[in-house]
Amino acid sequence: MKKHIYWIVAITVVFALSLAGCGKKDDKSEVEKLLDLPYSKLTPDQQKAKLEQESINFLREMNALSNSPAIKAIEHLGELLDRSEPNVPSPISQVNDWKEIFDLTDVTGVFTWNRSQNRWVETSSATELRFVFPATTSGTTNNATLIVKAENSGRIFTGTGERYWEEYNSSTGQWDWGYDDYEIEVYLPKSATATLTIGANQAASIEFGAEYNTKDVPEKAIYKMSTNDGYEILWTVNTRGDEKISMKLSRNNNSLVEAVGKTNAKISEIEDLLLDGEFSDEDIYKRLGKADAIVKLMNDLALVYWIDTEKFVREMDAIWEWEDKKWDEIHSLPWDSYVTQRNALEKELREKIAKANNDFMKLALVSTKDNFKVADLVAKAEKEDYSWSGLEYYEIVYYLKFNDNTLVEASVYFGDGFDKLISEWEDFINAFNR
Repeated sequence: MKKHIYWIVAITVVFALSLAGCGKKDDKSEVEKLLDLPYSKLTPDQQKAKLEQESINFLREMNALSNSPAIKAIEHLGELLDRSEPNVPSPISQVNDWKEIFDLTDVTGVFTWNRSQNRWVETSSATELRFVFPATTSGTTNNATLIVKAENSGRIFTGTGERYWEEYNSSTGQWDWGYDDYEIEVYLPKSATATLTIGANQAASIEFGAEYNTKDVPEKAIYKMSTNDGYEILWTVNTRGDEKISMKLSRNNNSLVEAVGKTNAKISEIEDLLLDGEFSDEDIYKRLGKADAIVKLMNDLALVYWIDTEKFVREMDAIWEWEDKKWDEIHSLPWDSYVTQRNALEKELREKIAKANNDFMKLALVSTKDNFKVADLVAKAEKEDYSWSGLEYYEIVYYLKFNDNTLVEASVYFGDGFDKLISEWEDFINAFNR
């Protein structure tokens, strides 16, 4: 069962996270340049103190987010929706037993919060979805309004679904059951907008847009939220060429968090193979490609990631095949011989996995402000303290490798000594739990 697990996981990760692929043919990509930076001259302890302060600066910038009136209002709306579920129409309408229609423009109505009854009161609307509610937890008047509108693209995607049925058979005295296919028509949305007002002023706007290819598959999607106090969140997904996703959170045009990733994996071809069910390992391997990503905190730090997905998955499949063969060789040995060879197998297995991580994946922490690499992340196989009846266990442990080849366990480095950062983080979390 272990065979194929790693490439299935890899496909999921590559598709869901859409990490970045190869660089330009004539030049290094930004990821390659960052990974090739020289190490910082600071000692691990000096670098630790510097990282702590830079992280605190980031959290202090982010802390203002908890005081944004728009964020507070949207957070409170979520609390009210959890407290009382409004009767919002479903986007799916039943045509008959064999057909359904999905249409976001049918999701309309006005829902007003009734404080004394602790519930939503509904009135009809044919054009919009509107929520009227208090902007804050302590608010006693409905001074906030969120209006949502959707527009169709004019494109309709037709697919099939599967519905379970059962009925009592009086002639046999048993229940018959089965699955029937039905058709579903999806009215593909072109755009959706939401406007939040508090009192007489607009507090935030949310926009969504999508573009489709000739197969009615989304090629590009954009989500953008802007608040009147300077915050902007922007997500983009673009499948034209490399699969790519990007996210940026900024305040007054100053970047707080920025992430960019893409892959040159042939995602649509892999999906077609999986749906068809007729494929070989090689069919999957050669379509996995490479991937990388950059996550930046302000203009100080960046987490840089790269993976040769094809080579990593090939290697992991080979490791699992090797392990299965070894288990077949030792499982029927006498206990003492089994324990000896089983422990050796366990150790060698973890060492092979660590080597695959180090050979085909790169992850580094970079100081973009100083143009130095802080540390690389490396994997090592280490014996656990726990054992049972002579059986030993090994695990993969990740270390930060610094300029002088000093290795510091990542969980210890970030988990010990960051007292100020932890305090700032708790203040940040508590700000949202008021």
